[in-house]
Amino acid sequence: MFEVFFSHNSADKPLVRKLAFELEQRGVRVWLDERELVPGGSWQDELERVIETIPAAAVLIGPSGIGPWEVPELRACLTECVDRHLSIIPVLLPGAPREIRIPLFLRQFNWIDLRAGITEEGLARLVWGIRGEKPSQWTASERNPVDVPAPRTESTRMEGNPAQLIWRQKLAYLQQQEAIASAPAVKFELQTQIAEAKAKIQELESQPF
Repeated sequence: MFEVFFSHNSADKPLVRKLAFELEQRGVRVWLDERELVPGGSWQDELERVIETIPAAAVLIGPSGIGPWEVPELRACLTECVDRHLSIIPVLLPGAPREIRIPLFLRQFNWIDLRAGITEEGLARLVWGIRGEKPSQWTASERNPVDVPAPRTESTRMEGNPAQLIWRQKLAYLQQQEAIASAPAVKFELQTQIAEAKAKIQELESQPF
């Protein structure tokens, strides 16, 4: 069974392959599109199936930034995070810019910073995030890693459980997109999703933590 899904920009494929190789050397089974998508098959259906069943997803951001397919993949992963506690691990690859615009949905997750290189420390933290097992022996530097601080927003300071915070952030994003959408069909779809998000938030708020 695969342990982690790689959401990435195809322009950064050499770095993605190297990271997958290093994880697999440590016994982690990585799902990588170029190796697992069946020729002639429906790749969208296969991606949905993987995201719905895999226990962890690494969102990789490298020199080329966020790829066009990473956004819908991220949204699907966030839904699975809420529904079944899928682990989402944002990772900055070597060469990623120092100043980076962090997607709204990713701001509450702890990042792994590999911009200085794919190190043993960084790999140990990534395996920890994937498997939920903290390394038993760490050096002093590994106990105090330097990660990208998640920007604090009003929604991340609000009280509530993680599922509520995710849905509030999703609602804010959808409302932002609805405000700038011009095509009637797009606006209607966004309004439908906004109504669903509001209903989900109301449902979560009525539940005890």
